[in-house]
Amino acid sequence: MSWFGRIASCLCLFLTYVYKDVGGWHYLDARGTDGPFFIPGIGAHGNFKLASGCVNVRETAGLSGRVLSCIGTGAGTAVTVDGGPNYVDQKILWHLQGLAGWRMTF
Repeated sequence: MSWFGRIASCLCLFLTYVYKDVGGWHYLDARGTDGPFFIPGIGAHGNFKLASGCVNVRETAGLSGRVLSCIGTGAGTAVTVDGGPNYVDQKILWHLQGLAGWRMTF
């Protein structure tokens, strides 16, 4: 589920992650960003950039995976999603081609 729109001078994207099981639909997570933005999906590619700090890329899906790198600093990091989403440790993770690792929800 997603919403894309303009609020004042912000070109924004809001994503809501839900899942369905025998008990029905359940809320999992939500994210919002101002443009430019990257929408994850198999084969999606773009530049992942943070205003400050970085995000860990892990060897295996989950918080216990060894940290391979930290992306999103400076001019950003070019990424291509080639796997996922996987739901592990109450997090949604996407596999990043070339970085050979898993990253939490974009």
